[in-house]
Amino acid sequence: MSLNDKIKKLPSAPGVYLMKDATGGIIYIGKSKNLKARVQSYFHSSNQHSPKTKKLVSHLKDFEYIVTDTEIEALLLECKLIKKWKPIYNRLLKRHQAYTYIVINKARIPGRLGTASSIYENDNCLYFGPFSNKYKVESVLQSLKRFLKIDCNSHSRNSPCLNYSLNFCLGHCFQSEKMPEYHHSIDRITDLFLEKDTGILNEMEAEMNRAAELFDFKKAAELRDTIASIRSLLRKEKVAQFTKDNKNIVVMEAIGAGNIKLFFIQRNKIIFHKKIELTGKGSENTLPDMLEDVLHYFQNSSEPPGLVKKEEIDQSQIIYSYLKSNACNFALINEPLLKPENRKKLKKILADLLNKETVKAKQQFSN
Repeated sequence: MSLNDKIKKLPSAPGVYLMKDATGGIIYIGKSKNLKARVQSYFHSSNQHSPKTKKLVSHLKDFEYIVTDTEIEALLLECKLIKKWKPIYNRLLKRHQAYTYIVINKARIPGRLGTASSIYENDNCLYFGPFSNKYKVESVLQSLKRFLKIDCNSHSRNSPCLNYSLNFCLGHCFQSEKMPEYHHSIDRITDLFLEKDTGILNEMEAEMNRAAELFDFKKAAELRDTIASIRSLLRKEKVAQFTKDNKNIVVMEAIGAGNIKLFFIQRNKIIFHKKIELTGKGSENTLPDMLEDVLHYFQNSSEPPGLVKKEEIDQSQIIYSYLKSNACNFALINEPLLKPENRKKLKKILADLLNKETVKAKQQFSN
């Protein structure tokens, strides 16, 4: 079958496509809400393609595709397949080996603020992340240290360091009376990444505005970029914290024609999914069956809690973005909700979810 004939037979449905070269090797993996439209786009309007896409198309000799019911399934499948096959044209692939954490060691005197490539359990350190851009993390930490004047590079306790003369260090390296101020700054950075207190950002913005008023545009630009980088890291940290805190999640998405897709998610994985038909035989058992499934899968869970590991973060980002979109409705199922005395409350939560998505599914069917 020719490529054109194969494209014509593509469904207008969500899914993943795998582009192949003349040897049958997979050179690119992508996903789309509409497979037919997306794959067709590679062969039309070629003048508008980027150089990378033009080169990809020149090597493209065949493709395969996998249909999914929803976009979230396509996104997670794409992520899984890219990590498995590592196609040459998926240059934006995040390699979890390169991810880094911010680590704060308060047990050390003085406390240490730095980065780590791995989590070490039970070491009394605070970890934030993982983050995909090591350079951004290191740049942010240096900027925070210099802004708060705790960027000390001393190797001696008897004399000031070079950064003290540059006004980047408050002098705790040789003045013991400065240590409380140093520890307070470490606490402020900790609270910033815990999002308990973002006052440092307000101070940076005020300093940026003062620099601009004094026509020190270089300093203003540096502060602007630092603030943007910090906010970016905080968004990433929010994803990791959400994954850590919310082990059991029930998700429903209307998929048209009076159907709903049900997902159970733990941390960064879909552990159960099925399609629910809102009409026809057995539809009256939908809610009781759903309650039974929730209890079965979540009560028997062995998913460990804890910090998000590097190999989990890509899927965590996909799931977090999906849950925060308008594509679905979801509920967080904490451990107390699974106890017998809370069965009625759990059933109501599931019923509310089902009612919301039933309305959406019927609207899609009527359209």
